[in-house]
Amino acid sequence: MSQGFPKVKIVDSDGVEIDVASESTLKSIAGFNIPEFDEIIATYPNATTEVYTYKKSSVTVGTITVVFTTSSKDTLSSVTKT
Repeated sequence: MSQGFPKVKIVDSDGVEIDVASESTLKSIAGFNIPEFDEIIATYPNATTEVYTYKKSSVTVGTITVVFTTSSKDTLSSVTKT
């Protein structure tokens, strides 16, 4: 039996739940070595940046920032983990 991934709730900056998490999405997160989490909060501080904050019991355990070259988000500029 595979270990699987935790069920997560993804919300936007207004607290509205976003249903985009799939098993393949969660597997791709594994390469960033994000510790166990039970919530992902997506924020969009400007037209070219997306910030995904991973939390466990309301405590931030990791953050991934995705930056695109333009607001059309066709070309990725960088991805950083903090």
